[in-house]
Amino acid sequence: MNSLESYIEMVLGDDETTVMNILSEHCYLVSDNATHAAEVANSGEVVAWMDRNPHFFRKGLVKTKRR
Repeated sequence: MNSLESYIEMVLGDDETTVMNILSEHCYLVSDNATHAAEVANSGEVVAWMDRNPHFFRKGLVKTKRR
């Protein structure tokens, strides 16, 4: 398990697929082709980016994001 997988599970407590969709849309560090957190090689950098951009991951925002 990499740091991104742990962060999604332990800190966000949200659905991995939904978080990955948000990351691929907004985070330049995550490829559009990445569908699972395990596929992200630079997971520590992505977690740091998520900490600097919490507005994408406020509690409840991920689960209620309109599509």
